[in-house]
Amino acid sequence: MADIVLGIGTSHSPMLSTPHEAFTGHRERDQQRVPQFAALARDNAARVAPELAPVVTAARHAAAQAAIAQLGAVLAEAALDTLVIIGDDQGEWFSVDSQPALCIYWGEARLEAERRRDGIPIEDETWRQIETLAAELGVG
Repeated sequence: MADIVLGIGTSHSPMLSTPHEAFTGHRERDQQRVPQFAALARDNAARVAPELAPVVTAARHAAAQAAIAQLGAVLAEAALDTLVIIGDDQGEWFSVDSQPALCIYWGEARLEAERRRDGIPIEDETWRQIETLAAELGVG
């Protein structure tokens, strides 16, 4: 029987995975996705503009990156045998018409190459998998 020795969580935000220099890409994406973007931007400009000043967003981005680094250090220090990640696919692997309630990937490794998050390229990632855990969960 396994022991749960650590539980951590983080928000899912573009601020966590997007370089600060690429933040303007989110505005362009939102302009395409939200039909009323121009009206919302105009109506909220006085309140939102100070929050979008580069010095403000840079400080928030730095704080978010420091927090993620701290979570990484905690995770590394835990020296886990198995890591279980629970998340929302958000169209990264499955389309809207084929969203499974639960998906368990198993295999030696999974390479995610040439990935994009919100249209912005992110670095390749290799995810190591533990086949025995998948087998115990009934997919092996």
